[in-house]
Amino acid sequence: MNKRGFLQDSALILIMLFVSAIAIVVAFYMYGSLNDSFATNDLISQDIKDDFAGGYDRFATIWDYSFLFIYVVIVIGAMILSYFLPSNPVFFIAAILATIILGGIAGFLSNAWVGVAEGTVFETSVNSFPIINYMMTNYILFIVIMVFLMIITFYAKGEQ
Repeated sequence: MNKRGFLQDSALILIMLFVSAIAIVVAFYMYGSLNDSFATNDLISQDIKDDFAGGYDRFATIWDYSFLFIYVVIVIGAMILSYFLPSNPVFFIAAILATIILGGIAGFLSNAWVGVAEGTVFETSVNSFPIINYMMTNYILFIVIMVFLMIITFYAKGEQ
């Protein structure tokens, strides 16, 4: 079996969460643009405008908490999967080095997020997602915590 599984899983999770956060903010921005267009269009009935505006109002809250839930579920799932991977204490130093590398990548992605968040186009949209904005601004912390939890479950199992 592959003993580097937790590293590949961590890298995949790192990128997947970042892309998901960007996709959610872009979708909210596009939804807002459509909502504004619908509101000013006289050909669309008021019921449809109200339904669309109600969905827009709920979008940020639902996806903000969903992102946090998805993060927690992914961390728990990754811990469970890392428990079942065969481990060898020789690779502990490599796991620590991998954590440092993943932390560096998370730092780069966090800086990219701040650039998007402070940009004039998405600033309002990003501010509608306080949980996602906090997690992505402090992405290093969230990723390093996740990887350390995976390392703990990877090496802290009994004799197998």
